[in-house]
Amino acid sequence: MRKSVLIVENEPNVLNIIKEAISTAGFQVTTCKGGDEALPLRKSHPPDLLLTDLRMPRISGLELLSKST
Repeated sequence: MRKSVLIVENEPNVLNIIKEAISTAGFQVTTCKGGDEALPLRKSHPPDLLLTDLRMPRISGLELLSKST
């Protein structure tokens, strides 16, 4: 079974570059455009790895990490 990675990034170009690199490496990738979108997904389907932007509107990457535990 492939390991899962959740990528949270509000800049579409950056998100696409990271997604392409991670999926090419063989990981199952899920993406979200913000912490508010990622929080329920993070709780319902915890990924093996969470990659997040730190500065995002509404919920920052640090808030996402602290609310996910």
